[in-house]
Amino acid sequence: MSPTDTPENRWLRIEANGQLVFSGTAAQFPPGNNEIFSITTHFPLAKSATVTISTGHENIFGPTVNMEYYSLRLSREP
Repeated sequence: MSPTDTPENRWLRIEANGQLVFSGTAAQFPPGNNEIFSITTHFPLAKSATVTISTGHENIFGPTVNMEYYSLRLSREP
């Protein structure tokens, strides 16, 4: 997640097939504040997957919030 002076307000959510599989802030999941990190999560097996990644910043004043991600890997690992 991009840097912020208030990491507790920067949030990230990931949904897979409509199911919330991750939700947290840059303060809860270090090194989420402008550092590369990985998230591993599980969701029910399906023939196809729709993954939605959303991010934001509560009470933002100033520049536009953005998020960069470098890869998304889905596997059938148990």
